[in-house]
Amino acid sequence: MQLKGFSLSEAGDAVEETWSTSFRGDKIVAVNTKASNDEVYSQGRVLGDRSVLHKYINPNIIAVAVETGAGDKAHVDIQLYDMVSGVQIHSVRHKQCSGPVHMLLSENWLVYHFWSTKLRRYELVVAEFYVTHSANTTEFSSLFPNAIPYSALIPLL
Repeated sequence: MQLKGFSLSEAGDAVEETWSTSFRGDKIVAVNTKASNDEVYSQGRVLGDRSVLHKYINPNIIAVAVETGAGDKAHVDIQLYDMVSGVQIHSVRHKQCSGPVHMLLSENWLVYHFWSTKLRRYELVVAEFYVTHSANTTEFSSLFPNAIPYSALIPLL
């Protein structure tokens, strides 16, 4: 399984492959990108001490969920890529988990859920991406955001 990026020539008459990446795993279970009309509510998050965490705003992100294995050996990898450069900007592995996986990507956050085969329940994860890991700093990286993950359990009704 591969993910490839292409560009048009300056004349617009030819397509060139600019990057390619391969996935390890049995199958891609979910893919999501930001909506083309996705609006940004604010550029940062104000903390209690009045410092600001600046959001990682990149309209060219794609999120891919890849499932590997079966049963107790199954795991799900969530990977985020910059579609322009092909750089992997975030990756996380959830062990003893399987699909279905549903994802939503907007502003600077990714929400997804999956089935935990070990605990026999759905789990929900929210990951927020910020330019820096500490507020009001001069450090900047447009390629590698810092993720702040949150997780919750989804009770079966």
